[in-house]
Amino acid sequence: MQMIEPEVVDAIWSKVGSMQEEQAMGLINTMSEKQPELLTYIMSAPDEFSDTEAEQMLYIGVVLWQIVAHSAKKLSMISEEMIIDLEEKNISLMEKLDGESEGDGIAVVEDLLANYPQPHVLASISEALVLDEDEDESEEDSISEEARGTMMLILKTALDSLLKAAA
Repeated sequence: MQMIEPEVVDAIWSKVGSMQEEQAMGLINTMSEKQPELLTYIMSAPDEFSDTEAEQMLYIGVVLWQIVAHSAKKLSMISEEMIIDLEEKNISLMEKLDGESEGDGIAVVEDLLANYPQPHVLASISEALVLDEDEDESEEDSISEEARGTMMLILKTALDSLLKAAA
């Protein structure tokens, strides 16, 4: 699969972000037919997530699916086993990051982005989660720091699954 350029990533974020609720629901229904295991995984937010956090994770997951589906020649069906395997690898990676000092952790993240097959798409997840932090929202409408880490794990696993299905 060719590199997905930032312009494509931005265009799809804009397109999905500007959809009316009815269009967005139609997109989710299409995803439930084409990638049911992935949608189930993205929607299985931990109980401690607020409604806002669960909705934000679903939104980002749908955008990721659209970005990869738009850019891939073919997208095979993602299995639960594939997701579990990739999630375990990401948990190991996050544990490695957790054990690093702050400066070393930044170097590991930079290395991850530099060596990731689709760095622009991966970076867009981080940007979406960090941008939420900057918005003037009420406390109940924002994403907690704990949820942010879990969301990154789930969304990176979703992206890894999509990229593997596109290979």
